[in-house]
Amino acid sequence: MHIDRGFLASQWVAEFDGAGGELFCKPWNSPNGDKLPKSSFLIDTSAKTVTCPAGETVAYRASTAKFPKATCEVCPRKPTCTAAKTTGRHIHIHDQEPLMQKLQRAVSTPQGRRQLRPRVAVEHVQAHTCRIQGPRARYRGTRKNDFDLRRTAAVYNLLAAA
Repeated sequence: MHIDRGFLASQWVAEFDGAGGELFCKPWNSPNGDKLPKSSFLIDTSAKTVTCPAGETVAYRASTAKFPKATCEVCPRKPTCTAAKTTGRHIHIHDQEPLMQKLQRAVSTPQGRRQLRPRVAVEHVQAHTCRIQGPRARYRGTRKNDFDLRRTAAVYNLLAAA
């Protein structure tokens, strides 16, 4: 199933993945500028621990792993890891972190990126539909809005065929 990453927090996505369904989605990116990315850290969701590249391990609670300032201050990798002056490095753990790691591994390979390409065509059609129809529903009630969406799709098909 190809989905947009806006749906990744949904419970049915976890259930679909847990049931063995194949999920294709661009994972959330966690940029950290020129510092070490989150992918450099070993995240063990069963033990609820995060291990940094220097070998320090901390337990996480409430979806955030906080490395102590004292530990980060003496670490030789601090300049490449964090620019924090008053705290140590923080790593956010997604509610569905194993799925995020799986998706991240998939897009890091040429085959995984190739499997994501069909999403582009669908997203372009959705973007064109929003451009024609606008960002909000025009009418009250699903019946009229369903008709409006079908009208918009017909207009898009006519424009694409021309």
